[in-house]
Amino acid sequence: MTLLSTHHLQVSIANQIVCRDLNLTLQSGEIYGILGPNGSGKTTLLHTLANLHPADAGDIFLGGKCLSTLTPKHIAQQLGILFQDTTAVFAQTVFEFCLNGRHPHLARFAFESEADKNIAAAALHAMQLIKKSAQYVATLSGGERRRLAIATLLTQTPRVYLLDEPMNHLDIHHQLQVLQHFKQLTETARATVVMSLHDINIAQHFCHSIILLFGDGTYLQGPPSLVLTEENLSRLYQCRLTQKFAGAQSVWLPDYAL
Repeated sequence: MTLLSTHHLQVSIANQIVCRDLNLTLQSGEIYGILGPNGSGKTTLLHTLANLHPADAGDIFLGGKCLSTLTPKHIAQQLGILFQDTTAVFAQTVFEFCLNGRHPHLARFAFESEADKNIAAAALHAMQLIKKSAQYVATLSGGERRRLAIATLLTQTPRVYLLDEPMNHLDIHHQLQVLQHFKQLTETARATVVMSLHDINIAQHFCHSIILLFGDGTYLQGPPSLVLTEENLSRLYQCRLTQKFAGAQSVWLPDYAL
């Protein structure tokens, strides 16, 4: 099932074209990775897909309906975004902050139900933060705040997850934990996950499809085996990258010769 799609989408920021004539069909149960150098527009594209940045041309469809015709509340019930950085505006506990994710599902002036609180608790447990529920957000480390932002997004329970550099501030253990959790969501809840990344090897291992943004309006999209080539990646990052094999597995490494 197609949950999110674009039709001849053009996006720009500060007179730079991020993508031109972008046609995507993002299916339920799949993970999509966006790769590109700094300034290529990965964040801007995600913000556009979330209806937070206007497109120059073309259309975006969420669940078969044009995004521009939907209310913010309806969009938030179906689509959620993880920003690069998240800060607590008010002095809130970890649990209170996480529970904010249920707001798109509440009636006006309604309070969270026990079911809502259970969803938030489950999300905190999944991100290994349940023991810190009563702590104030300001007391958390950078990595813990990142996992709290992810837990809050999970509490929102959208069908489409847009993740802007989800690995920020996370150690290797928590990187793998987060990636495995979103992979599980695509399998059990048939969610669609779109994430911008800097790690080619994570993209190769976890993503069903890759989108390369070259920073000049051009892009490539397709399965990792076809898109992640030495030619494409060397062009993307303006440095030589080679694929090294260890048995059935492979990793991408830059040429460190200066």
